[in-house]
Amino acid sequence: MTIGTRMMNDLLQAERQRRESAERTTAEMRKLLTEIGARLAGERLQAIGRDDPQIIANWTTTEWRTFLNETLKTSLPPTWGNGALSPSPSKTEFDRLKSELTQAHALLETLKQEREIVPMASPRLESNSPGSDFYEPVPKSSSSPIQPAGVHGQILTALQNWAPPAIPARFDGHLSPEPLQWRRQSMALFILAKFGLNARLELDRLIADTEGIQPGSGSLRRAINQLSERHLFTGALLEMNSPQTRLSLVRLSEESRALCKILGWEPVESEWERLDRLHEGARFPEHTLAVLVFAMHARLRGYAVTLMPETEGPAVPDGLVEKEGERFFVEVELGTKERPAKWRNLAALQGRIAICARDPAGRERQVGDCQLARLRGVATDIKSLVRTRFKDITPATPLWVEAWD
Repeated sequence: MTIGTRMMNDLLQAERQRRESAERTTAEMRKLLTEIGARLAGERLQAIGRDDPQIIANWTTTEWRTFLNETLKTSLPPTWGNGALSPSPSKTEFDRLKSELTQAHALLETLKQEREIVPMASPRLESNSPGSDFYEPVPKSSSSPIQPAGVHGQILTALQNWAPPAIPARFDGHLSPEPLQWRRQSMALFILAKFGLNARLELDRLIADTEGIQPGSGSLRRAINQLSERHLFTGALLEMNSPQTRLSLVRLSEESRALCKILGWEPVESEWERLDRLHEGARFPEHTLAVLVFAMHARLRGYAVTLMPETEGPAVPDGLVEKEGERFFVEVELGTKERPAKWRNLAALQGRIAICARDPAGRERQVGDCQLARLRGVATDIKSLVRTRFKDITPATPLWVEAWD
């Protein structure tokens, strides 16, 4: 081994130790933030992590700040302390927690750049090939990848051997000059432009599976977040209290639509935009959330999904799902009132009913109404769908909770 090689190995070892130390400290700070968040709003934090427990573990400082600011704007829960009737915290206790939060935010801001520093970037890039002294294989994701079925299969096929296009001169200041970040940003722009998917959870998962990394990877989240920070994505966080769930959404801005056209990706109408246009999506955000959650879960199970499909007759279904000869027009119904006319119209369209209710209680009531009317069909509900861990869903996972004749 040459002197130069030994020096390089020593430098790499020192950098690895520095990274490991930073990661340990970051993990401790994340644990502290989670403990504080659980004390302030335990039920809300638990609901957020129900779909995928790793979501909270991979929150950035921006997401923690948003959560804590929203929590502190409301009154503190009555369960603060050891019992349901415990008094509100003292000013000293409250000030102490605020101080801990401030310190945690500051430390995470400092560490977030250190956590993924690539040691000795230039020498490794020049020597990063099998047989080299400095070759280290890229670790693959330990989570189950999305199975290549339906539109997800089309997307993963399109992203295979992805070659990011050159950044147009007009957008030099808007996009990252760092090759890896631009590679992932270009994938995100492509998926939104060509396929119209809006859920960040779904978007991150598709790119992560292509890259062989964790969906909650800090480098991936920062790359996509940068598109929002530079006004190429616009977004919203939709929430539902019963069942407690939320979904972060993004869509193309006017600037990014122009960028995609230059790159040859003519933007289609996204699902979120279609619901806004045809179903007053902005006026009824809870229903919009439910429809988008159902659509995402159907795709993960291998279905082709069309929202607000064109039909003949009085029925106006929220979606159409198709898979291996199975074809259902679906009504996402969060209410509990009897809807005999709606169910008859849906049955007239396809000979049976397909319902996505709010929760099991709502589903049972709606199924009962249809059975009394002698209408056969299938049903599921949002609560049952989100109970299944996101990473465990495959095309073999059932979409419907029950079917009846």
